[in-house]
Amino acid sequence: MADGHYRTAERVAARLLGDGRATGVVLHGSVAQNAHRPASDVDLVAIGPTSVGFEILEVNGLRIELITRTFDGWLEAFAREVPAWAYAWTDGVVLVQSGRNAESLVAAGTRALQSYRPRRSSLVEHVEFWEHVRPKLAEAASRGDDTEIGYSMGLSMQRLVESLFLMNDVVPSPVSNMRTFDRLLHLPAPERLDARLRTMLTHPDVRTRAQEKLILIDDLVEAIRAKLDRRPD
Repeated sequence: MADGHYRTAERVAARLLGDGRATGVVLHGSVAQNAHRPASDVDLVAIGPTSVGFEILEVNGLRIELITRTFDGWLEAFAREVPAWAYAWTDGVVLVQSGRNAESLVAAGTRALQSYRPRRSSLVEHVEFWEHVRPKLAEAASRGDDTEIGYSMGLSMQRLVESLFLMNDVVPSPVSNMRTFDRLLHLPAPERLDARLRTMLTHPDVRTRAQEKLILIDDLVEAIRAKLDRRPD
C-alpha cells in the first residue's frame, strides 16, 4: 500500500496532528482498500478540536478530501437513523491518533453498524416505491428497445441496492465501488436474490438482465413484506 497516495495521506495526517488541527486521522475510501487509480482522491476523516466539516486540499498533485469533526461530533453521526459515516472508520486505516481516540471511534462505528435496524416506515417506503416503479420498468422492457430498457433499468439501480441492504438490516453503503458490490453479494439474503443479482449484473443480453431485475424486484418486495409481518412495531 506504500505508494504515492498512501504516503501523501500519511504526511497530511502527520501535519494535521503536528499543527494541532487533529488528534486522530483515518484514511478511508479506495486508497485505504488499495483499489485506487492514479487520479483517485485521498479520503480522510479526522478528529479535531472543532468540527470544521468538509475541506479540499491539494497536496503533491493529489486531491485530498478531509472531513473533520470533534469526537462527540462523530458519535452523533453514528447515532443518526442511517449511520453511513461509520463505514469510513470501520473500513479505514488509522494513520495517527492521540490516546487511541481513533480506535475508540472505530469501535463505536462497529457497534452502530451492528445494532442498525431500519425504521418500519423506511421499509414501507421501499415497498411502495417498487409497487409504483416496477410496472414502468416492465412496460419499457415489453417494448423491446435495448437502449430504452438499459436506460430505464439503470435509473433505479441505486434504489435497488438500498432495498437489498435494508432488507438485511445492513446500513446502505455510501459509496458505489466494488466493496459495495462485495457487501451485496455477502448479505444474508435468500439465495435466489443473490443468484438474480449476479445474472442481472453480468448477463450479456440487456433483455435478460431486465427480466432478471423484474423477478429480483418481486422477490425483494415479497421478502420485505415478510420482514414487516415479523416486526413487532
